[in-house]
Amino acid sequence: MLNNPWDTGSPKYRLFVVLGLAFTGAGILCSIIGITTENGFLTWTALPLLGIGFICYVASIFFRRPGKRR
Repeated sequence: MLNNPWDTGSPKYRLFVVLGLAFTGAGILCSIIGITTENGFLTWTALPLLGIGFICYVASIFFRRPGKRR
């Protein structure tokens, strides 16, 4: 009865999902704080964090694919 991707996924899949969420959350937080305080450096720092979060999430999809065949 384990149809949940989190339960059936590999440890690599779980790691990259958590990393993707953490980097994306940090990027959003940096963006919001940078915009409200008018801090250009913090606002521009948010972009690489969001990009890394997106890349980690896409990588987790590729780690999930072999588990789908089971």
